Amino acid sequence: MEPYILKTLDQYGMLDAKPAPLPMTELITDLRPLNFNERKEYMAKMGCCNWLAETTAMHTKQAVHRAAQYMATPCKGALELCNQILRYHLGRQRSALATPLIDPDPPQGHDAWAIYTDSDNSNNPERNNKRRGQFANVIGYRCSTAAAQRVQQLTGIKIPTVIPVMMASKTLSVAFACPAIGQAHASMGGSGENEIYALANTISDILYFSYMLEEMGQTHFPMPCRIFTDAKTAEIFAMGTAARTRLQHIDKRQEWVMMCRDSRICFTKHVKGIFNLADIGTKCFGGKPREFASMVDKMFCNAPPTAFTISSNDSLPSNHRTTGAT
Repeated sequence: MEPYILKTLDQYGMLDAKPAPLPMTELITDLRPLNFNERKEYMAKMGCCNWLAETTAMHTKQAVHRAAQYMATPCKGALELCNQILRYHLGRQRSALATPLIDPDPPQGHDAWAIYTDSDNSNNPERNNKRRGQFANVIGYRCSTAAAQRVQQLTGIKIPTVIPVMMASKTLSVAFACPAIGQAHASMGGSGENEIYALANTISDILYFSYMLEEMGQTHFPMPCRIFTDAKTAEIFAMGTAARTRLQHIDKRQEWVMMCRDSRICFTKHVKGIFNLADIGTKCFGGKPREFASMVDKMFCNAPPTAFTISSNDSLPSNHRTTGAT
């Protein structure tokens, strides 16, 4: 998306801005309302940030979601977050999704897919969030280490072995304890409850994804699927092995509870937090740019300048024009 990023930054006079190491570093605390022109700027920048998050920069979805929560009441802090997201893209213009065209030894069965789920501890105190939990998941296709090494030998491009196909970072939930409290569950639950809700949301996204594969004629998606989580609470809930629980408020009659415990749909496997790729959609990583970059590098690569062709010099800002194809 390098041409799009450069055109967007050129439009807002941000080509000479200082690149940001993180798309988000702190909470939105400046709630001063925007004037008419600033509102237009915020809406336009929000659209650009969201487009990038939906295409090749899925790892910025949490920051984009935080900024988008103020669409109804735009404020200075939300506009500043949009600016930070764009400055982050300035420093990572060639972030790309990549997969080898040929894999001599592709992973099979459950090993062919990497599915992760995670949740925060309802630790976002921003006014518009209302203490809702942040749910995230990653659904990725795996390639073999041999294929990734072969690509690096031939092209010099280091590609990851997990290629994200779908990522989510959101507060809206398909699961809640009972209709009476609905989305308010996050304001009264702890990390354990939120991890269970995150698991239910992930399963919903997995089923949606499997339906798309079926419509494409792809039948190699394994069911039941394997979901990696770093939360023991979610694991025990899915297995239904707890002898004593404090989750009495979660109504066992809910369909999503039955879905989480259906061994025909999914099973969970524990993974340490540092290896849970879904953390990128729930943690702020404020002051830890290296940890964030390490997480990004596990799913995305940096494309070379020849990864796309510019048919016209008008496609790039004036200070980035070339005499031929880029």
